[in-house]
Amino acid sequence: MKEIETKSRLGIDQIVHADWSVNPKRRWQVRIERLDEQWLVHAPELVGDLSNFLERIEAGAPHGRSILGIDLPIGVPAFWARQARVDAFLPMLASLGAPPWEDFYNPAETSDQISPHRPFYPKRPGGTKQAHLLDALGARSMNDLRRRVDFSADTNRAASPLFWTIGAAQVGKAALTFWREVLQPGLISSNPPALWPFQGDLKGLTDQSTLTVCETYPAEVYEWFELGIRKSGKAKTNQDHRAEDAQAILDAGAMLGAAFTPEAAANINDGFEMGDDAFDAMVGALGMLQVVRGQRAPGTPDDLTVRQLEGWILGRRAGATSPP
Repeated sequence: MKEIETKSRLGIDQIVHADWSVNPKRRWQVRIERLDEQWLVHAPELVGDLSNFLERIEAGAPHGRSILGIDLPIGVPAFWARQARVDAFLPMLASLGAPPWEDFYNPAETSDQISPHRPFYPKRPGGTKQAHLLDALGARSMNDLRRRVDFSADTNRAASPLFWTIGAAQVGKAALTFWREVLQPGLISSNPPALWPFQGDLKGLTDQSTLTVCETYPAEVYEWFELGIRKSGKAKTNQDHRAEDAQAILDAGAMLGAAFTPEAAANINDGFEMGDDAFDAMVGALGMLQVVRGQRAPGTPDDLTVRQLEGWILGRRAGATSPP
């Protein structure tokens, strides 16, 4: 498969990265603003009110261009899309909530409620099996319900499928929250953001749009900056382990031409007392800065299925996936 690996500096004035959760108390964001040729990294803060989230981001760079990264899936698996007769993600997203998608945002409570138009399951644990989801959607295995980008040839691990909504690694409910409360309203508003890679290449979108939204994966950035938290025996939920990576994070900022506010530097040095979500918000923001500065390619494969349906993770190289 042909890879698009063009590295180019983007004309961005503000980067915002949000580590997302269903729980508002675990939604943290980090903002990086351009100051001439340097960048200033702000301390993590809670995302807050979702009804004006995108507007607040744009207000942070009123005469410039912003990019927002979100740590959750943006896009749908191709196997499911064929079952649901979906050709492209954006038109589907715009129509969610109206027939035949009126129950899309409501995870099925029982196996008989699962359908291509209501694929998220279960609403709560108890007597539920992945086999229920597979049977209802006509899938052979959970791999059918993963996107290409959910597989990693580098780590031999696969992400949790979008539609399975229980377990520590599940991402479906967070995705539903963002899609329903932020992304869908934003895309049908009078000033819609651009959505990468569905609407074009990253440089083209950021050159033309005041706000571009993309998917991120902070855990992959650990490797980019050689953070110790990625090693066996370390846990990002442990504040002391997070603090051990303070110098590596500060060094990554210096390498990228970024300075940290005193509060941001204090958060980094104390291992993010507010928790690992703030840690991931910071690491993900610095990873985005690496792409914005042209030191890492966006990485999207030249594949219409990826670009129209499944989406991609910012900065993951195009050949870094290997479905079984």
